[in-house]
Amino acid sequence: MILTFLINILLSYFLLKLTLPFFGKFFLDIPNKRSLHKKTVFRAGGIIFVLLSVIFSTLRGYYLPIFCLPLAIIGLIDDKINLSSSIRYLFQLATVIFLIFNIFPSVYLNFFILIFLIIFGTDIINFINFMDGSDGLVAGCLSLALFFFSFKLNPEISPLVGALMGFLILNWSPAKVFMGDVGSTFLGAILFGIFLQAKSYEEAFTVFLIIFPLIGDAFTCVLRRYFNGQNIFKAHKLHLYQRLCESGWSHQKVASIYLSSTFVLILSNLLGGFSSLVIISGMIFLIGIWLDQTKAIKFKEASDLS
Repeated sequence: MILTFLINILLSYFLLKLTLPFFGKFFLDIPNKRSLHKKTVFRAGGIIFVLLSVIFSTLRGYYLPIFCLPLAIIGLIDDKINLSSSIRYLFQLATVIFLIFNIFPSVYLNFFILIFLIIFGTDIINFINFMDGSDGLVAGCLSLALFFFSFKLNPEISPLVGALMGFLILNWSPAKVFMGDVGSTFLGAILFGIFLQAKSYEEAFTVFLIIFPLIGDAFTCVLRRYFNGQNIFKAHKLHLYQRLCESGWSHQKVASIYLSSTFVLILSNLLGGFSSLVIISGMIFLIGIWLDQTKAIKFKEASDLS
């Protein structure tokens, strides 16, 4: 597994370097008023780590990545021609339902659990997609989280971890390429699949809490927008990471804060177990509130800009 991990780091990096002219020709991310970047950057680079993880995992008999491949393909098409939100959600819904009944088939016995998992799964996919707006943020946090999951929960995840780390080298600030919807929706579906594969409630909550810096930002933003009477389905720049960047923080500094939080959560689980993870998660949530109140552009001010 270590050899596969290392091979995928190298393959991902060099394949991405070789294909950058292609992305530059067909997949340009042109800045708009809601973008955090000021220059045109290549997007859809996530297709490299998607394909590498699908190929290497399938060869080893681990099929979660290939189950998520159709959603990644729709993401790739969306990166090119901007599909309607209804089409995107339809494929997210289909992917979530497919994962549920392939990984957790007994769920049909409980209608309410099924509905919860469908909502939770599509939320995870969209939350990861929402958070992929700053250099190295999602790729960095999930490289750490998936690396932890690969030895804590399932070593078969390691091909994806290596491929994602190879991508991160070129995605770190200043980013030369973005993963696009092809990468972010794929990663969200993978996380939901790992959640479903958990052998206990404690393992399932561990998955959720390790990625809490990303999910917590996205979820609280949705709640605040809802209670402020805003359309939660409309594009915006109101996430904490966005408002920190808008306040003058560099992409690298913002990503480092989120990566550090993820690392501390992993370390707390390794050293103190699940109870320690819960406590540290609460502390990180309080730090997020402090950053929101003292360092980021105020939510109302950012609302006026969005």
